[in-house]
Amino acid sequence: MNHPTDLTPPQWEAVDHADGALLVLAGPGSGKTRVITRRIARLIERGISPRDILAITFTNKAANEMAERVARLIPGTQVWVSTFHRFCARLLRHHGQAVGLQPNFTILDTADQRSILKEVLAEIDQEAAHVPIGQIAARISVAKNRLITPDTLSQQVEDG
Repeated sequence: MNHPTDLTPPQWEAVDHADGALLVLAGPGSGKTRVITRRIARLIERGISPRDILAITFTNKAANEMAERVARLIPGTQVWVSTFHRFCARLLRHHGQAVGLQPNFTILDTADQRSILKEVLAEIDQEAAHVPIGQIAARISVAKNRLITPDTLSQQVEDG
């Protein structure tokens, strides 16, 4: 693959990068998908097996677009293009038993989480049932992000 005319010099540098993994950070509409798909094609041209390539993005739309573009550039090629969430869920389904997860675990969406919170609050504390669910969910989220255990969070709530 020669330097395509639709790529800027920095974009081509990213496509042609041959020294290990590469993180591409750029704003919306800057050609990230074009660069990443061309880079994948370049890696395959260099003899890298498509099954050894992983491209991760944030949205299903971007992942599907990337996979389609790679298929157009190199027909018959299947590269693992995924979102962070899909990748992590697949990883946990295959290896989660090592940390105590069953392969058939369920990922709750926001509505499920809120529903469960309402049920639990109604069962344990009628007063707490009147606290906005969003506030409680936000506090739990912050605790999880800070790696605060449920026992520690419970103690913090009791201590005021």
